[in-house]
Parts: sequence; structure tokens; C-alpha cells
Amino acid sequence: MPISQSLNNALTGLNAASRGADLVSSNIANAATEGYAPRSLSLSARDVGGLGAGVRINGVVRHNDPYLTAQRQLSDARAGYDQTIAEATTHWEKSISGGDGLPSLSSRITAVETALITAAGDPSSAARLKAVTSSLEDVATGFKSASDGISEIRARAEQTISAQVTSVNEALREIDRLNDEIIRVRSGSGEASGLIDQRQQAIDSISEIIPIKQLNRDGGRIALISTQGEFLLDHEPRTLSFSAAGAVAADMTYANGALSGLSINGQPVTGTGSFGNLGGGTLEAQFQIRDQLGESWQSALDLNARDLLQRLSSNSADSSIASGQPGLLSLSSPSASSTDPGVAGKLALNDRLVAPTGSADRIRDGLYAIVSAGNGDPSQLRRWADALSAPDSLSPGAPARSASGNLDGLSDGASADRVHAENRQSRSTAAQQSYLEREKALGVDTDAELQNLMRIEKAYAANARVIKTIDTLLNRLLEI
Repeated sequence: MPISQSLNNALTGLNAASRGADLVSSNIANAATEGYAPRSLSLSARDVGGLGAGVRINGVVRHNDPYLTAQRQLSDARAGYDQTIAEATTHWEKSISGGDGLPSLSSRITAVETALITAAGDPSSAARLKAVTSSLEDVATGFKSASDGISEIRARAEQTISAQVTSVNEALREIDRLNDEIIRVRSGSGEASGLIDQRQQAIDSISEIIPIKQLNRDGGRIALISTQGEFLLDHEPRTLSFSAAGAVAADMTYANGALSGLSINGQPVTGTGSFGNLGGGTLEAQFQIRDQLGESWQSALDLNARDLLQRLSSNSADSSIASGQPGLLSLSSPSASSTDPGVAGKLALNDRLVAPTGSADRIRDGLYAIVSAGNGDPSQLRRWADALSAPDSLSPGAPARSASGNLDGLSDGASADRVHAENRQSRSTAAQQSYLEREKALGVDTDAELQNLMRIEKAYAANARVIKTIDTLLNRLLEI
């Protein structure tokens, strides 16, 4: 082998060692960087005319497990969905069962019954009659607070949907830009691993919102499709659209057209419901809260509010009440109807009990009575208490319970839903953590990198020694 060939071999070895050291230093520096995949050099022997010609750098290998990454992304979506639902059900349970030191709706009804029984012990006591009206106002406040809480949950979901749609659109545009950049770099024989890392991070930002699959295209480009078959990116990004409402009232639904669904490139999403084939992640969870859970919670709360209105306006509870007249509780708006969605948020104390035109004495005497039964007669107070404690069904097939018992049932159902949601969240979070740990195990191993660096150092020194030896030989020739 001529000396020039030996020198060339050593130079290729030095170049490979230098590139290897560069990758090792990059790996160690990014050991804690989220989304960074470790790199290594792919090397092979060079051969020219059947003779060894040093080492060839084939390229940089980015070490990752596409299957594991795909499974982790799906687990991100499931965990995000379950966490979002669990948080919403927790807020719903607190709004009716009491939270932050506030009494539950059931306990507020019980307080009215207690106040009525106490007033019946001394019907002439203005203070005791006032305690009844105060407890009734507390009931109306509790129902309004719970109803407002549902509207807030739905409105928060509405705004989150809008923010997530914006986030997905920005990520899709970024992925499309990186696709083009990766193709450009690779066509010039450049190194695109850093760009691929950036693209993976952008994909991850979408995967929790919408579970997606990644499809490889020519030149290093990728396409993205939802797990339910809706293309989001293929050669160019598609644009998601959503028109957020400023506020979400109880009577506003997707079904009646008051609330928006998703559109892609100006067309309604395919599939069923407001989110179509983009379900499975936090985006679907927000739509479920707005369109399914929130509406069902409002309906259940309204059902209990109507039950309370009927109990306290029945002729059996007060013979002075004619058909259609409000009882102890009425509606805050003259145009409101007990059949309206959101009636729970419109309960108010009957004006006939409110000074200066009304009086709490009417609780004892009869709301619409012309002649007083006397301030010592407790019979009307007892009839009010009996109306609240009488067993009655909210719907066909439902158990007959008192007013507070019906609210206890609502609270128990909310608690069961919350426990079920938290159990699902616990399982999906555990699965997500398992995939994250497995993915992390594929990351940078600093011990292995340091060992590799020592091997590179030895290889560099050996090739440098070869060059020094060749230099000595050449100098010896020149001395002759």
C-alpha cells in the first residue's frame, strides 16, 4: 500500500472520530431534553479498486422506536381525555354536594324543613317565619349557583375547544414547514435529525388533543391522519375551524344550532356529532362536556327544581293556591316557564313573602288567603313541611323520595360518576407513564456515551499516531 493511501486512510479515521465525538457531545448535552432522540454514526469500510480506502461515514442514525412512540401518543390522548372528564365531573359533584365549605342542595332543603318545623312550634314568632324565608332564599341561591356552575363548565369547554383548534392548526403548519425543510436538507446530503426532533415535538402537541397516526411519505415527508380516518396533513395541512360563543347559556346546544361544531377546510367534519372523526383526545372530551355531560347535568338539576316548584305550589300544600299560581318559590323572570332549560337558575322567593308588598306571615296564613287563620295556627306550616317530605318520583320508574332524598340521589349519582371517571383516569395515566418510562429508557445513556467517547478518543489517537509515523517516514526519505 503506498504511503499516500495510508495517509488517506488515517485522515478518514480522524474525520470519523471527530464526527463521532461531535455526536457524543450532542447526546450528552441533550440527555435531559424532552423529545431528543440519541444519534450515532453509521460507518462502513471504503474500498477503491479492491484496496481498502479507509472508513466511510454513511450518515447519522437517529435511534427511536416508532411503534413505541405511536403507542405513547395514543396513551397521551386517552389520559388527556380521562383527566378532562374527571376534572369536569369533580366540579359538577361539588356544585350540588357542597364544596369549599358550602352546604349541599340536599342540606339546604333539609334546612327549610327544619325551619318550618321550628316555626310550627311557635307560629306567632316573626323571627322563625323569617328563618323560613331565609332558608328558601338559600335554596334558590344554591340551585342558581349549581346551574351557573354548569354554564361555566360548558363555557370553559367552549373556550378550550377554540384554543385547541388554534393550537392544532399552528402545529400542522409547523409540521408542514419542517417536512419541506427536511426534504431540502436531505437533498443536499445534510443532517436532518434536529429537524426531525422538532417535528416530533409538534406531532406530540397534537396527539393529546387528537389521537393521530403518522404515515411516511417519500423524501422524509410525513402525513397525519386521525385514528378515526380524518386526514389532517398530506402534502399540505388542512385547517380546522370553530366559532366559539362568548357565553354558553343553559338553552344553547349544538343540536339547536346555538353552538358550533368543527369544520375542516370550511366543510363540517365527517362522522357523527360536533367533533366527527376527530374523537379520542382532549378535544372530544371538551365537546362531550359541552354537548353531552353538561346538558345531562342541567336536565337533572332542572328536574329537581321543577319537583321543588310543584311541591311548593300544589293545592294540597296550600289550599289558597289556584292552578297556575306560584308557591313559596317562583321564577325570577315573568316570561320564564318551568319547562325552560335552565329553570334551576331562575328560582326566587315568591314576591308575596317579600317586604314591603309581601309578608313572611303568608307562610303561616296561606300565600293567597284572604282571611288569616290566626297567628297561633301551625297547620299550614306543617303542610309545607309535609309537601317537602312526601315521597314522589321525578320520572316514571324512578324511586319515590322526598325533595331532599331526590337531591341526595342526584348527589350520589354525581359521586359515582366522579369515582368512575377518576378510576379511568388512574388507569390511563398509569398506562401513559409506562409508555413514557419505556420511551425514556431509549433516550441518552450518559454512561454508554462516555464509554463510547473513550473508544473514539483511542481511535483518534491511533489514527493520529499513524499520521505521525507516516510523517516520520517521509522526513526520513527527504533526508537521504
